[in-house]
Amino acid sequence: METFVFRKENGSQLMKSGQYNESIDEFTYVIDNIAGRDEDCLYMISICLLNRSSCYLFQENANKSIEDAEKLIKIINELDSEVSNSNRITAALGLAYIRLGEAYEYLNDFLLSIRNYLHSIAIIPSGGGKEAISRIKIQLGLSEEDYKDEKLKLFNDIKNKIEDESIITNCLSSLYQEIEDNILDEERLSLYISNHVHIVLYAIIHVYLSNEIIVNICIVIIRNYASKGFRDIFDGLPVIKNVYEKWEKNQSIVGDLIRLLHITPDDMYQDLIEYEFSYHILSSFKLGLSVEEADFAFLILFHLLKTPSMIAEAENYCILDFITKYKTKSSIILLSRMCSVDEICEIAYRKNILEYTFTILSKVTEEHMVIIPTIITIARIVLRLPNGIVEKSKDIVGHIMPVVLKHSRIHDIISNGFAILSVCTELNPNAIIESRAIQASSILLAMNITEVRVVQSILAFLVSCSRNGLSENINQLPTLLTTVLTAFSQNISNLEIVERSVLLVVNCSHPKSNEFLMLGMKMYPSSKPLKSIYSRLQKK
Repeated sequence: METFVFRKENGSQLMKSGQYNESIDEFTYVIDNIAGRDEDCLYMISICLLNRSSCYLFQENANKSIEDAEKLIKIINELDSEVSNSNRITAALGLAYIRLGEAYEYLNDFLLSIRNYLHSIAIIPSGGGKEAISRIKIQLGLSEEDYKDEKLKLFNDIKNKIEDESIITNCLSSLYQEIEDNILDEERLSLYISNHVHIVLYAIIHVYLSNEIIVNICIVIIRNYASKGFRDIFDGLPVIKNVYEKWEKNQSIVGDLIRLLHITPDDMYQDLIEYEFSYHILSSFKLGLSVEEADFAFLILFHLLKTPSMIAEAENYCILDFITKYKTKSSIILLSRMCSVDEICEIAYRKNILEYTFTILSKVTEEHMVIIPTIITIARIVLRLPNGIVEKSKDIVGHIMPVVLKHSRIHDIISNGFAILSVCTELNPNAIIESRAIQASSILLAMNITEVRVVQSILAFLVSCSRNGLSENINQLPTLLTTVLTAFSQNISNLEIVERSVLLVVNCSHPKSNEFLMLGMKMYPSSKPLKSIYSRLQKK
């Protein structure tokens, strides 16, 4: 026995000095070799198992720590009551539950941790279990004090019995019923906000992360609170991310998470980016989201995909295919963002996205929120892949012109529409003639002569016409160049408009072209395009 006592004591000293491997060897020797089953021997084994369990946890090997604690509990539970009820063995049993609690706490399984600490308290009330539970509640953000207002009783019950699944389920059901019965009025919501009850709900999720029903109802309650203006809900994004990672294959929970994130305040989207929620949202589509959930997901992604690399990564999840599958309003908005990257434009073209956009323009005639991103998408594909759309140029012009004419006061539509027509002029001048786009430009320029972006875009289109054999078509409209010169005069402070106006009137041999060229050069003597025009005229 003396050898075992020596090895145990030596193991304890080694453990205190942080030599855990050597300490484990000493405890293991005692556990494996002591043969007696009297109280002294069992107590020796108990101490060595408890200490070895601690060593494993110090080495961050929680599973081995759990094995030793459970082994000791099994040994004691199989003992005769005369031995197991001795003070020393009873204390060892209580400490075994403490070890289990510590190991599960290390694994962030707070439910099992609290339950084991409660087992310990029932056996040895002063064994440290109460302090351990208090420590966990602090980690969860739960205060020790009860809420004073009676309307917060459910949250008190949750805090005080967070380990009791039936109580938690009943309390959550009552909170959900408040929402269903419209009891959650402005006054009650204000009370909840001021007392930070969302911390309690996130604590439940943390503790019951593996419980589908409890997690689901918590997310639904949190989402309803957030939709009513409970902004602090979004302080729990790390917990929401944990839920996503745990339940990424559960369509119901993921759908509710998307509905929650859809109402994220605009100034908090950066937090979603930092927590890399875009990858979770992108992965959600493979679950078969409802149309409404997919629409929410597309809008969230529009806010999250800020950089070319993020946009390119999104296509690794086949997001363009999902855009054309769901065909929602937000999917069109996201499509315009996706096509801001050259690489994605090429993929979109190969996937016949242009035909998809034509379908939208032919069916949607009034909704600017859909038409504008559709026009922008076409513009981005056309501007980046001019050589690839030669065969489609006539179709493009045919779909763009009616939209531009119908929405003559919507600047985003007109400016992007004429940007598209500028490219198509180089590819198919006849399509421009047949569509009467030049005549339309005359009217639209006059209507929007103070809108810089519109004027710039229409002038770019007309310059393209003048360079591609359509100068005579421009000159056949007597008022068009007069309007151009008016745009020049009214936007003299804009270099781009001045340069394009001068180039156009020179290309069309307007009688006042030299006069306006000199005026432009006086205003902008360093302008290379104006210098080039002047040089060209001098040679003539």
